[in-house]
Amino acid sequence: MANEQFESLIEAMPRIAEVVNAFESDALREKAMDSLLAAFGLTVVSQGRFSGSAPHDQVPSFEVNSEQTTESDANGAGRRLKRSANRRSEPNWIIDRSISARPEGKESLTDFLRRTQPKNQNEQVLAIVYWLDKVAEVGPVTYDKVFTGFRLAELKVPGSLAGKISQTGSKTWLRDTKSNNVTLSVNGEDKVLHEMMKRPTKPVEAD
Repeated sequence: MANEQFESLIEAMPRIAEVVNAFESDALREKAMDSLLAAFGLTVVSQGRFSGSAPHDQVPSFEVNSEQTTESDANGAGRRLKRSANRRSEPNWIIDRSISARPEGKESLTDFLRRTQPKNQNEQVLAIVYWLDKVAEVGPVTYDKVFTGFRLAELKVPGSLAGKISQTGSKTWLRDTKSNNVTLSVNGEDKVLHEMMKRPTKPVEAD
């Protein structure tokens, strides 16, 4: 798969998830996913069905390659695409040296994360995007700036940063997830303002 097609797929994932999750039937969701991914030239193997009552939290993970091979799993668990050893790695993200973790007259990134207490990497992405856009005001927010936020906060960078940003968008917390323009949605802002910011702050332990 060409890099341009891969980027298009990443950017389309929130919309794909929204369309797929609109179906009530597991079978229809699988067919919809197959059809949408087929538009990108991918072959999908069905290995079980979606389960649970919160489809927005269940974003299928899959791998992509120009060599589209499929393999059935004897346990029938999950859905996946398999690629050969000729696998494409993520771009080398660049630290934006213009961004300070402690911008003058504004809340530091560390203090903001301590206040919002993100529980997982999706919430970390959301909190960092919010801080970059609303606190540090260094928009437009890009993938490189999100990567910079993880580094400044000394947080572990997701194995696939682009995939994690796209997954965060599929939770309806981000409106746009383009590599050069990541924007908050109303749901994302509400998540930060009315849930994460209301979490009790952990006390700082004395040395």
